[in-house]
Amino acid sequence: MSTTAILEWKFSPHTYFEEPLEFCRDGCKLTIADGRVEACLDASILDKDPSIPERLQNAVISRFLAAQLINQKTYNLSPNPTITRLEPDGQRTVSVQITGQAMIIVANSADTRILDKDGKVVSDSRQERIAKRNRLAELAERHDNDPLLRRLLRSFDAAMNDPPNELTHLYEIRDALKKKFGNDRAAQGALSISESQWTRLGKLANDEPLRQGRHRGLHASAVSNK
Repeated sequence: MSTTAILEWKFSPHTYFEEPLEFCRDGCKLTIADGRVEACLDASILDKDPSIPERLQNAVISRFLAAQLINQKTYNLSPNPTITRLEPDGQRTVSVQITGQAMIIVANSADTRILDKDGKVVSDSRQERIAKRNRLAELAERHDNDPLLRRLLRSFDAAMNDPPNELTHLYEIRDALKKKFGNDRAAQGALSISESQWTRLGKLANDEPLRQGRHRGLHASAVSNK
């Protein structure tokens, strides 16, 4: 028997993905369930390629950042995995790196199921949400080397975790997409976003006297009354 390396991350809320999720990266199966992300592989593979933990870390983060788009709430994920080496004789060697991180928990919304006259499920909001989240998480993890995608997800993550500057971070997404497609109209067309929705975000971020606005200093007296 060979030595097994087990990489483990902790996360909360424990139900962030609602159901257990499995996926593969670098020939390693990862499982997300019950507040834990776990990856198991032969320790010799890890020894030959010490960059594996970083690549798996990036894959895990991409999954969570994408899930956040659906959940619309923040999460807490341990910044580095605990690595346990399990020897054939049962001996364990554990290495741990711990840092702190803030967390905000928001209650889940109510779910609905619609049945037809025969009792067959026509619509299940929970299952549809889980499927959508998992598809989005898979895409984010698959393309986690794309610099634009990283920027978009990081900006949304910042908006979720920095409420006083939420509109500033959301505008970063709008601005990045505009640069990607060349102009406002091209971005709207490529993303099937209406002109009114696109303009509304720009107005909220730049013109309205809101505390989260990008130019709040120009509306100091109005903002102080909001």
